[in-house]
Amino acid sequence: MSSKNPLVLAHEAGQSLWLDYIQRSMLGDELRSMINDDHIMGMTSNPSIFEQAIAKSDEYDEQLAEEVKSNPSISDLELFNQLAIKDIQDASDAFRSTYDDSDGIDGMVSLEVAPNLAHDTQGTVKMGLDLHGRVDRPNLMIKVPGTALKLHNSTLFLSSPLGSKFKAILNN
Repeated sequence: MSSKNPLVLAHEAGQSLWLDYIQRSMLGDELRSMINDDHIMGMTSNPSIFEQAIAKSDEYDEQLAEEVKSNPSISDLELFNQLAIKDIQDASDAFRSTYDDSDGIDGMVSLEVAPNLAHDTQGTVKMGLDLHGRVDRPNLMIKVPGTALKLHNSTLFLSSPLGSKFKAILNN
């Protein structure tokens, strides 16, 4: 029986393992260790993952308070985006060398377009492009909620500046 890290064994077998989790406190040394020691090759996020991270810790309290103080009429969506964008930028920076070393095949970090836009093709594309510009990292992948419109949304994203850096989520 091998005592070698099973994540490393999976990587050596050609698997590209992604972390389906994000929380601000793990974006420093813990994430770097996962990338370097465990060969984690990317990270996915979604509103539910962020909701758990925000609700179960006080790591976001200071930024939440600052955002609300500076803009008392901030929408829930914009408040969420402000919190998420910072974490996505930090995670993207951590995965940047993986992205560069793999010529963009690995090292991506995902951010999902608001699920309530799933049936709004133009709104989905607009928000995806807005998030892409605000995160401003080449290894960002925009996730698009899957619906009957997903094929049309996919076509619009493929023809946009985002190119193929998006993922249609097949189950909503």
